[in-house]
Amino acid sequence: MTCAGHGVTVAMVPWARRKSAYTYDFEQQVAWLSVHASRSAVSALTRVDWKSVGPVCKRVADDLRAEQGAGLFDHLRSIGVDETSYRKGHRYMTVVVDHDRGRVVWMHQRHGEKVFDLFFRTLTEEQRASIRVITGDGARWIDECAFRWCPQAERIPGRPTFN
Repeated sequence: MTCAGHGVTVAMVPWARRKSAYTYDFEQQVAWLSVHASRSAVSALTRVDWKSVGPVCKRVADDLRAEQGAGLFDHLRSIGVDETSYRKGHRYMTVVVDHDRGRVVWMHQRHGEKVFDLFFRTLTEEQRASIRVITGDGARWIDECAFRWCPQAERIPGRPTFN
């Protein structure tokens, strides 16, 4: 909008996120596609520059975190942990899922015991005490970390399922 006295002004509209050139629904679609396809494929399909895909996903993720509030780790009972490679196997990421709610609750670059320790350090003592089951592959670092932080939890070997 252009004002004769003030020049160009920006107005908030209910169909767009703050500091975004896209509609709310469009950003939701881009973020969903990004979970299932590469950034270049999402860029080609949605006809946006591939450099815009990351910031769109960040805005959507920030909104989801704000909606979920601080209770994301509250009432965890059954979690799964897995490390996955990306960039053609040269880099790893550790992912923790909440089996009961069917969602990812924590991710961090790299893998191993020190990274899984970071997850447990994020939790309060009460949150750690609520965990009853921990699933993951047979990696020794998962067992060692799980028993150190959640001795009450049952350790079940196997790959966690990501919904």
